[in-house]
Amino acid sequence: MRQPERAKNECSAEGGRSGRCSRRVLMLCYYYPPIRSSGTTRSVEFATRLPRHGWTPTVLTVLDGKEPWSSREETLPLGVEVRRTREFDLHRVVSFFQGATCRVSRVFGVEPQRNYFWEMLCVPDAQIAWQTTIAGVRLARDADVVYASCSPFSSAISACLIKRATGRPVVLDFRDPWSLNTHHRDTALRRRMIERLEQYALKRCNFVILNSEGAAHLYREKYPWARDKVTAIPNGYDAIDLAPPRDARCDGKFTIMHVGQFYGSRQPDRILDALGEIGDPSIEFVQVGPSTARLATEAARLPVRIIPSVPHAEALSLMKSASLLYLVQGRVDGPADVAVAAKTYEYIATGLPVLADCPPGDNADTIERFASKAFVVRSGRMEDVAAAIREARATTRSWAPTVNPEFVRRFDREHLTEELASVLRRAAEGGAGAPGRTGR
Repeated sequence: MRQPERAKNECSAEGGRSGRCSRRVLMLCYYYPPIRSSGTTRSVEFATRLPRHGWTPTVLTVLDGKEPWSSREETLPLGVEVRRTREFDLHRVVSFFQGATCRVSRVFGVEPQRNYFWEMLCVPDAQIAWQTTIAGVRLARDADVVYASCSPFSSAISACLIKRATGRPVVLDFRDPWSLNTHHRDTALRRRMIERLEQYALKRCNFVILNSEGAAHLYREKYPWARDKVTAIPNGYDAIDLAPPRDARCDGKFTIMHVGQFYGSRQPDRILDALGEIGDPSIEFVQVGPSTARLATEAARLPVRIIPSVPHAEALSLMKSASLLYLVQGRVDGPADVAVAAKTYEYIATGLPVLADCPPGDNADTIERFASKAFVVRSGRMEDVAAAIREARATTRSWAPTVNPEFVRRFDREHLTEELASVLRRAAEGGAGAPGRTGR
């Protein structure tokens, strides 16, 4: 595959330090500033750091995202070329038809149990209405590789269509599993459709990235014919930013803090029940991010404080005021959970104790291995969460935050960006995946 003239003659200032000319990568990233979501940080960090590893990125993102639950608070990073395309509001269409169906059904005393419009129209997700492919084909002609950050997984399909039109190699960053996501509760028909789309994406792409070794293992087992394409690059941390020692900020309160959004099966119910059972008014639960109905209700009887969504940098600063950082994962179908929350690495980077209410799997293991002091509840029992809180309160009164040196080496963003650059380079050189059409 012939390298574009533009990339052939262009060396970035940072890439030039290693004597390598900068190649160009087109990055499809729905979650990119000002949108703030769990995937935003990974995309931003990769895009801003890739020039130091011989790659010049162009980010293709959404002009005005229609996803109703994403906040829009992040500052656009400097030094990255960003292009934006529109999204048709499929969310609104689905909500309209579902609302109309519910109103008619209630006349007959029936309450719909599922949103069938969502399940049939939003395949693989509502962002299928994000208009990426035509713009992506145009931009890809000046790129060496197309990279797609998922979710939304419709970006993976768009990237494969771009490859078919331009012949450019494709790297798909699934992050979390797609069809193998044990937290999803899809109908049999929707699951079959998702699996067909996933097989298409894996056949067309050059490489696929998961954010945990457990997830990568699952994909190698399910798709043995694609095992050479599958690799793992975890989320990592922005910076080691240790909190002050516990006794230097102790005001008599014991603050348990959760940063981020509760959604799906990831809810605060068990910890709120545990705090109710303990009944200690000096233990305060702080939610940094959107509230829930349960949190709002419990605030009347428990020491619960809600800090609305804040920019990422401010959230990282707020973490350091906690006595104990809290993370919850929903229960899964299967023996182990392979998903690792992005906040896991940010929690550990503060050096503070972490309470993890997680099923057995990669997330629980990561916290147990790398957190300065870990309280891991794998059982899902409220009584065990309450016991962990009591133990944390008793054993961390004068806590000096520390970070495991192995954690620093393994999950540093610069190191992870270097791993991504290596995958992009292998794709550009024709590695692993199915060839695309040639001709520029």
